[in-house]
Amino acid sequence: MRASNRLSALEVKQLEKPGRYADGGGLYLQVSKWRTRAWVFRYMLNGRARTMGLGSVDTFTLKEARERARAARQLLADGIDPIEARDEQRQAALAETAKRITFKDAAEQYIAAHRAGWKSAMCGHYDLLFLGAPSQITRTPRVVAAGITKYPRAPHAPIGRNSKQQPTQSTCCPLDFDC
Repeated sequence: MRASNRLSALEVKQLEKPGRYADGGGLYLQVSKWRTRAWVFRYMLNGRARTMGLGSVDTFTLKEARERARAARQLLADGIDPIEARDEQRQAALAETAKRITFKDAAEQYIAAHRAGWKSAMCGHYDLLFLGAPSQITRTPRVVAAGITKYPRAPHAPIGRNSKQQPTQSTCCPLDFDC
């Protein structure tokens, strides 16, 4: 049986030389050449070496890193790749977040937060333009995760490289309305 729990909390604090320091069971303390320290879990799956980041030493204690490595070993015992499982979990969380907030809600929040910085009082037309957005764009994770930093162009504005008319830049809003 492999030795485990080789590192102590004191050693973790004192190690500064770049390299990987084994704790056992696939858990390593990785010190970079910039002296940043992170926990990594190394394992073999289908004849391929994999390294999974578990977090910074500043964020996770030795005990917490050991628990995370243990959970990853349990997934491996069940034939599940821990990295893929983590990625799927993140995607599911992102999709759940997208279900909780609609495009309309996100647009209202953005408008409320940025309205004071717009130069013209005519910029109230954002409300009319976005609150009736089609439902197929209201629940995409990318729209919600992006925080709505760009708006679509106005219906009368040219789109694409081959447009004959060049869009004009408004002073108060990203759309081509005359404010």
